[in-house]
Amino acid sequence: MKNLFSTLTISLALASPTLAQPAPIDGYNDLSAAAAKVFRRQAGANASNQRPLTPDQVLQMKRASVKANEEALDQLRVALGEPTVVPPYGEAQATEDRARVFERAGVALSDEAAVRAADGDSAGAIDSLVTAMELGAVL
Repeated sequence: MKNLFSTLTISLALASPTLAQPAPIDGYNDLSAAAAKVFRRQAGANASNQRPLTPDQVLQMKRASVKANEEALDQLRVALGEPTVVPPYGEAQATEDRARVFERAGVALSDEAAVRAADGDSAGAIDSLVTAMELGAVL
């Protein structure tokens, strides 16, 4: 009887499908996708005569950047709320390319903070800067 029970137990164990464990949520892919959507803003000089831009022109440029990157920044915030496992760094060129993408995201968050501060939204400006720090901490 003992052998029959052992055989039955082993047979059931082999026959029953293994329940697939849900894949762990990894926000890195979402974070990378959101950061890749960030548009790079224009350089800080007037192309016609290479004079530095006035503060109003810089703010106007930052407003355009924030408007263009609104969806990407929203996705970035969502991705930062997910558990994230950063893959190991590979060769130098791949690491530099990855850093460039996330640097653009950080600049966009900084632009957003400047625009919010100029509009009198100090809490929003602080939120944008904290989000930029969270991005840096994850990476």
